[in-house]
Amino acid sequence: MTTMLLDTTKGIVEFTYKGVGPTVLLLKGGHSTRDTDLSHSSLIYEGFSLLTVSRPGYDYTEVSTGKTPEDFADTIVEILDHLAIDSVFVIAISAAGPTAIAL
Repeated sequence: MTTMLLDTTKGIVEFTYKGVGPTVLLLKGGHSTRDTDLSHSSLIYEGFSLLTVSRPGYDYTEVSTGKTPEDFADTIVEILDHLAIDSVFVIAISAAGPTAIAL
């Protein structure tokens, strides 16, 4: 997967995006990064695009990008806008649930 850094209004965020079909946004739980293996890459082989984002404070994603679930949801919207993605399917695991609800 291609790893990218984006300078958002709240700070730097690291994410990966790969695939050509409808986009699945995978939000991983606590202590997980964009590349923590949850067997999610199989979604790409099933015809989806996959967007994974490192949580605030992990990898190169700055803490300032998501001090609250609502703040991190805003940061994710900036990523979606940057990639010109209008809609996504969301999978949120554990501690990522509040961010998914905020989206």
